[in-house]
Amino acid sequence: RPSFLAVIRTDGAGYREVIHDDERSTSFGVVNWSWDNRFWLMIRQSDNGAPRLVVVSIANGKSRELVSLETGTFDSAAFSPNGRFVAYRVLPTPFLTGVERIFVIPVEGGEPRMINEQPPLPGPVHRLLDWTFDGRYLATVSRRSGKTALYLLPVNAGRPAGAPIF
Repeated sequence: RPSFLAVIRTDGAGYREVIHDDERSTSFGVVNWSWDNRFWLMIRQSDNGAPRLVVVSIANGKSRELVSLETGTFDSAAFSPNGRFVAYRVLPTPFLTGVERIFVIPVEGGEPRMINEQPPLPGPVHRLLDWTFDGRYLATVSRRSGKTALYLLPVNAGRPAGAPIF
């Protein structure tokens, strides 16, 4: 059976299917909701198998590609609180063969900007969590200091704005 995604209110009412894939479509996964609950960020595969990060309208199910990768894979993604930017993390493939990077891209289109990169380390040591409420930082988990800790990556207008803060 083709895949589909639906939404439903917390009281159990309002069930509505948003996305219907045909028989030949590849898998997808919801990565994150927008802060205003109007859009999903999803990881999809293109016809040639390349991973794509797309924005999907929950109102009508229409999707728009933000970025596609030639190498690597998406790990996580998050909308900024004002909805103007998306941060996403790219892992190398095969795993542990290159650096892990966090990028920010404007939602309305444009070039992604690298915010941070980490050398590969065994185990789950780096992770993009979310934006802070004021949109000035990306919250991440990293083992850059030798121990797993929370770091804030300063961001201003979609660009890196300083060194990571422990």
